[in-house]
Amino acid sequence: MRCWQKILLISFVIFGLAASAFAQQGAEEGDVEKAVNQVLSIPPGEERKKAVEELAKSGHLVLNALRQTGKESAEAKRLLSEVVDVWVRWLDDEDGEKRFSAESYLFEAGEYSVEALKKASEGGGSLNLRTTVRRLLNMIRFKVSAELYRRVGGTFAEYEKQPVRERIGAVLLLEQMGGTEAIPALKQLVLEEKDETVRLVAADALVRTGDISVLKFLKELGLSDKINTPPDRYILMLSQGIRFMQVEDYRNAMEEFSKILKEYPEDYNANYQMAMCYLFLKEYHNSVKHFKICLKERPNDSVLHYNMACAYALLGHKELAFEHLEKAFEYGYRDAAHTEADEDLRSLRDDDRFKRLLERMRKDGRDGTK
Repeated sequence: MRCWQKILLISFVIFGLAASAFAQQGAEEGDVEKAVNQVLSIPPGEERKKAVEELAKSGHLVLNALRQTGKESAEAKRLLSEVVDVWVRWLDDEDGEKRFSAESYLFEAGEYSVEALKKASEGGGSLNLRTTVRRLLNMIRFKVSAELYRRVGGTFAEYEKQPVRERIGAVLLLEQMGGTEAIPALKQLVLEEKDETVRLVAADALVRTGDISVLKFLKELGLSDKINTPPDRYILMLSQGIRFMQVEDYRNAMEEFSKILKEYPEDYNANYQMAMCYLFLKEYHNSVKHFKICLKERPNDSVLHYNMACAYALLGHKELAFEHLEKAFEYGYRDAAHTEADEDLRSLRDDDRFKRLLERMRKDGRDGTK
């Protein structure tokens, strides 16, 4: 067979496989749409409850089907609310895979999940459930994906209670860590933020993403003439410090954060970034010192506890390292793949406690490999 004939044959095979996959997906979506219409016709009662439970297993396809049906109709809204209630219950299920799926479905459902999640947060569920619900509410409110939320840690936990200076730091961290991925969250901050200074910092951050669409958004809000205002000293020092960190110039980054800490010794953002700089520079005692200051403000931050575990492990303090790894897990940290591969935790790998913790993370269904 000639070369061009082989290429043509391979192309036909690939096209056939792709067509088959699309056809299968279309068939599945069609089946779910039929199921949605059937459930809509069932009156309230046990039969409908069982049908909704079964429908909830279709996950993202249910949301797509309800969009096709007309999510704004009263019947579709009611059904979506019933499905969301099922997913919220799954968050406390023994099956880790089911919990992991429920988080994904509830995040995609967005504002339609909020009421049910708020009810769950006010209930008497487990600590893991309450922690997960609070995280999901923050992710939905600020439109932050699970991956970006992991990168920025607990930055948006109890956002309104943070002083203006720390809210500004949260905006800058979101911009630096998220780039264009942070645009939905930055837009939400511009819409929600009551302090004009923080609002303009978020608007400036939007412009710096380089996405042309944000200019129209800011113009419609009447902010076009207000952006690009000179930043105050805190914004300038924190932003410059983060930029130095991105190019691994940790000493210069620390100079910027130190300027902030001279004026605001308890500032969370400056202490956290200073701790990370010391961690990267292998000055672990100093790293721990700044992480401890951060813990005073955010004792339930899972990423903060994880980073403290890394620092203690590198210092050879195994008991303290395990103590903070357990705290990280308790408050929602579940990235088993990252934990297992993290060189900072090498000294813990042969310990049975480390292996059991990895197993619990995987069982909980949020392994980073998934």
